[in-house]
Amino acid sequence: PWMMERGGFDALSDDHKASAERSYEVWRTEKNPEAGARHDLRDYVAYVQRKWAEENQQPDREAHGVRRFTTQAILDAEQQVVVAVHDLAANMRHGVSDRTREKVAGGKTMTDEQAAAFIHATLPGGFAMIDGQAGTGKSYTIAAVREAYEKEGRTVIGLAPTNAVAEDMRADGFSHAATIHSEIFALNNGRRHWDARTVVIVDEAAMLDTKLIVAARNDDRPDAQSRAVSGAD
Repeated sequence: PWMMERGGFDALSDDHKASAERSYEVWRTEKNPEAGARHDLRDYVAYVQRKWAEENQQPDREAHGVRRFTTQAILDAEQQVVVAVHDLAANMRHGVSDRTREKVAGGKTMTDEQAAAFIHATLPGGFAMIDGQAGTGKSYTIAAVREAYEKEGRTVIGLAPTNAVAEDMRADGFSHAATIHSEIFALNNGRRHWDARTVVIVDEAAMLDTKLIVAARNDDRPDAQSRAVSGAD
């Protein structure tokens, strides 16, 4: 991700610049409007990169390559995520029927890449990721995935890193869309329950940190082998 890079905004690739701009807008408009009024995009990127380096004990780039360090706690958390994803992917009970897939796809105008992503996200495995640059139609494809699962009677939950993204998911047709923070709170307090027919779709998943993903991972809830689909830039 762009925060791991060095050199500020101008040194980022075009894709990372676009991702940083989206993150800045969320920070400026939702998380810290007061600071956002005083600091522009370049200030924000420089600050986030500096904080990332400090928190991960990451030194500057050296002449003969890149040296990066992290903490054991982060490595352990990342390993938990890897194990959880592996277990989900191995659970082959979550696909939609060919008939449903064809019916939904037949009512959409999709590019070849969008069609391939739609098929990938509706196959039997319990985990799928849709990765693409801004403007490639990830949200459009995710909406088709939601429709396919709902036609088969599944409960589809939309999760997002921010309220703004959750609102966009509701506008795209999700009857239930919330921030991942609020969903975890509801699960932990017994106000919401995931079961084997729950499909969890996370948009803008690249904005989530490792600790938050660990908090939401399914094997903390043994009765809830839910289908997980994530969209990320």
